[in-house]
Amino acid sequence: MQSVDRAGGSPTLRSLRWAVARARSAYRRSLTSGGAAWDLCIVTAANERQAEGCAVELESRRDAGLLPAATRTMVLADPNGARIGSGGATRLALLRAHSEGLLLGHRVLIIHSGGDSRGVPHCAPLGKLFQLLPLEREDGAPLALFDLLYAALSPVASGIGEVCWLPAATYCWRSMAPAFGLTALVYAGSP
Repeated sequence: MQSVDRAGGSPTLRSLRWAVARARSAYRRSLTSGGAAWDLCIVTAANERQAEGCAVELESRRDAGLLPAATRTMVLADPNGARIGSGGATRLALLRAHSEGLLLGHRVLIIHSGGDSRGVPHCAPLGKLFQLLPLEREDGAPLALFDLLYAALSPVASGIGEVCWLPAATYCWRSMAPAFGLTALVYAGSP
């Protein structure tokens, strides 16, 4: 059991606050510089209904000025109600970005919404990606995992032609050396 410091919360919560504050500075720069950290942000969803909800969440962030105007967003559902997994969804996202001329020479962020979230039913409508955390966004609304990940990954998009893939269930990550313009972030844990 973690000890709780009444002023700052648990060590985990203090660490999360520090990570959020650090990422926010890079994120704010992407909002105020007129440029976008990512040219395209693709969110994959388990089904059409979840995709519709994710699209609403992304649009609300754009309306609140929390996504750079230059960043295009796209939400893709698993086709025909079939479960294609994160590998299939990544392939679908890459093919779609390529077909629209947004892959080569562009910075693409692919985030998986976290499936139908059977283990955490309250996340099922939107996937784990939009689960709320005990923090606030820039506009005072509750912070979701998407907000944390997008801000944290803003500094990663430094070069042209990078693709970053991230499953929503990733809480701890380490950056691997870029190879062939692909930045991979992985979760070190058991399935």
